[in-house]
Amino acid sequence: MRTRLLSYSTAVMMAIASLVSPAHAEEVIGYGGLYTSTSSSTPLFDRNRATLTAKIRHILEQSSSEGKLPFKILFETDTEEVKRLIPDDTYSLAVLITRDDVITEGLNSEKAQVKIDKSYVNVGMVVMLYQTDSNAKRNSIVYSFPLVGYAMHVSGNQPLSTEKLDQLFVNVATETFAKELVNRLQDISLGKITGAVKGISGNSFAIAKGGVDGLTEGQKVTIRGSSGNQTLTGRIETLSPREATVIVKAIDPRLSGKLSFEAVNIKSLSDETYQVTAFDVSSKKCQQLLDVPRISAQASQWFSDFLSSRGGRVVLPTSVGANWVESANEQSYAVFLKDGQEHTFEMPKPKYEVKLNLSGFSSMKIKEASSDINENWLYKIWLDVEIPEKKFTQKFELVDTKSLITGGQTFDVSNQIFEMLHQLTAKAAREIE
Repeated sequence: MRTRLLSYSTAVMMAIASLVSPAHAEEVIGYGGLYTSTSSSTPLFDRNRATLTAKIRHILEQSSSEGKLPFKILFETDTEEVKRLIPDDTYSLAVLITRDDVITEGLNSEKAQVKIDKSYVNVGMVVMLYQTDSNAKRNSIVYSFPLVGYAMHVSGNQPLSTEKLDQLFVNVATETFAKELVNRLQDISLGKITGAVKGISGNSFAIAKGGVDGLTEGQKVTIRGSSGNQTLTGRIETLSPREATVIVKAIDPRLSGKLSFEAVNIKSLSDETYQVTAFDVSSKKCQQLLDVPRISAQASQWFSDFLSSRGGRVVLPTSVGANWVESANEQSYAVFLKDGQEHTFEMPKPKYEVKLNLSGFSSMKIKEASSDINENWLYKIWLDVEIPEKKFTQKFELVDTKSLITGGQTFDVSNQIFEMLHQLTAKAAREIE
């Protein structure tokens, strides 16, 4: 995978020299902003959009200024007027919000006249490094990883107010982002590939490095003259193991002397890419107890996050339960929203598709452990994981127990499945081969 830079405003263009030395210019990535999938525009997010946007930007600014990231981030206004001044093939980092769920469970005890409320907050995010093609008006994701903020809040006698829920949602999202961002980005590096130009024919340049050096077909390449300031940009048209052909739009007659080339790649610890493309619920009991489309999307995001945390795995945004897939013109495209405007993103097809299935759930009262005071229940769920390209299929299971006051304490079994499934996706993602 590859990267060169930049997405910036006129003001920032004037300030580049003070921010980045020429020797490190290729290590700068522009900030593209906060996007949402078309399925995640809810009152919860809408109420907190401005606050969350500001906090995420602050975290990025602080992490970049403290040198904790493998590159510098250049912040910009991203206006349409400025975009027309930006050359093709610019690169940015952005955050995509895919889920914003709040589920409240009431645990009631009539005898003790006590009510306990549990609020589960689930925030799905995807951090994207993407390339902007201003001519085609689309972006291409070159690296991504999911982040999930998941927390439980327990309160007595009364549920959380709207204000408290909003605060909990923002805190979960920003604390997760701040905690995980730096660690996940340490899995990548920016590497420069340089070499000699072997020959010129029309607007075609033959260069002396190829696929074994990390170059990819269609990658952007900069051709430089001997003075270093004379440059042309083009794309790799044909690629062999040890050389490539770069096509430019037009030859600049000022380009002279001994010619060289350079390209910049984004590299992770692994070239393997994964994407959760299906989540089925074949368990009849779960079909009756759960909102199947909702839990499918939530669990797919959880699994993606836990799989990404194994280090070096590029995990694309899950397509399960995503309206942005339905809004796209082609299967490989997604439509995300920013500031009310739709933006098209091209996603590479994953090397490995992951298919999940919530295949079973059972519960039983444990007679020997129960008494006149307490009822003790045993719960078990099963999750099937299939990765067809690896010919991998495995069933994972999880067991949990719950104790209730006999005849006086009740709760929603669907919330038990919700909490157990979150734990089971973590177990499965960390144990698959």
